[in-house]
Amino acid sequence: MLAAALGCPPLPDAWAQEETALTKELVEQRLAALRESGSADDSEIVLTYGGVRSQLSQAESHEREAARYLESMTTAPQREAEIQARIDALDETRDPGIDLGRLERSDVEARLVLLRGELADANNALDVLKRRLAARETNANDSRTRLVEIGALLDAIPGAELKIDPDASPSQSEAERWLVAAQELALVAERRAVEARLTSQPVRYSAMAVERAEKRLAIERLTRQVNHLENHLGRDVEETIDAKSLGIM
Repeated sequence: MLAAALGCPPLPDAWAQEETALTKELVEQRLAALRESGSADDSEIVLTYGGVRSQLSQAESHEREAARYLESMTTAPQREAEIQARIDALDETRDPGIDLGRLERSDVEARLVLLRGELADANNALDVLKRRLAARETNANDSRTRLVEIGALLDAIPGAELKIDPDASPSQSEAERWLVAAQELALVAERRAVEARLTSQPVRYSAMAVERAEKRLAIERLTRQVNHLENHLGRDVEETIDAKSLGIM
């Protein structure tokens, strides 16, 4: 299971068995048996088993989320170092610019369209980074609040031993027991994900801050290039007008 692979703490003893025994495949077997017996899709027992399947899917999703955040503890500092190396390698004293000497006006105009598109994309990306960085404290507070809520929900779940017989026939009482177990699995997995999100926040936001700095430098470079092309095209128009006024053309 993902939890074991992540080295996460085990689930409470009351449900120690279900992480391997209670699976979506087993739930699907129960639902298939109910369909074969003619149970309606909107019957209480089918809906309850469906809820079990949904909770198990949520647990898997939270485990994947936790894995991503834990992985970012390593990948975010690496990404930050790579970005900082690119920034440090920039020679701000020289801007190679764009050689327009041999380009036709149509080629310059086409290049300008592309650069304006790149500049717009860079500005949009910068706006996204600014919003994400500005929301740091709000996100952290929301995560802490959610941990308190999860704790209260887990405390409200009655402790009981879950025994699963794979060969048993579907029943409402079994579906309800499974639903409680699956809900606890989902909550425990969500708690792991939220804790991992909080733990990894400093390194993730540090990398974002360096990424923002790099994006600002890219915008400055693109702005210079766009201005250069616009000025070139403007001079070209002025020269054409002057030539016409002098009767050269």
